[in-house]
Amino acid sequence: MNPLHLPVRRQSFNRRSMLRLAGLTALAPVAAACQSAELPIYQLATAELNGFFYEFGQLLADAVARDDAPFGLERLVTLGTMQNLQDLRDGRVPLALGLADATVSDPAGRLALGRVYENYLQVVVRRDSPIEGIEDFPGYQISLGFPGSGTENSAKRVLAAAGIEPASFTLEPVPLVELLDSLTSGRIDAGFFAGGVPNPIVDPAAGRGPAGGIRLLSLSGPLQALQQQYGAVY
Repeated sequence: MNPLHLPVRRQSFNRRSMLRLAGLTALAPVAAACQSAELPIYQLATAELNGFFYEFGQLLADAVARDDAPFGLERLVTLGTMQNLQDLRDGRVPLALGLADATVSDPAGRLALGRVYENYLQVVVRRDSPIEGIEDFPGYQISLGFPGSGTENSAKRVLAAAGIEPASFTLEPVPLVELLDSLTSGRIDAGFFAGGVPNPIVDPAAGRGPAGGIRLLSLSGPLQALQQQYGAVY
């Protein structure tokens, strides 16, 4: 599937200017500065522990710490994009990571501080699996990603665009960090995941994952229908 793009106003920002912009944005810090020398700390909603969003959140927090930004970041473990957007709406967090397709559809509207990386939605199966495409899902155990995640939201859109009823297969949600192990054990027959490329969490190097290896399924079939319904975000 084509990467998910987040439309933002066309303006050139380097990392330092973006961090300054975030620090100057009218957001309530989690911990108010007790002394003038202390920096406010803003919570950043990410996703599951050790998942792609979680690791990227730490990279972003480290970049803020190395820069002269007038604030710090604290990453939070969450269920992912959909929970993050809800937490933003409810005022529980000031900052969040989110997949572009869900973010641009958020009814409350969101201000994008930046498009941080290209995100790819993919489906993995065992190399020797009889599943050749998502049209073969009926009768199998499938993970659409963790409930509340942007991966699950995107996967449901893909299946709907392809005319595949979720009731035709067994839904077995697993977190990204358990995807390869779940394929190995037979807990699932196929699983959606999202992230940048390369994605070390689903890298079968060093003997991880099924003994025979893995395959990625093509998601090009429903792409035109997705673009017609949701636009160029796909």
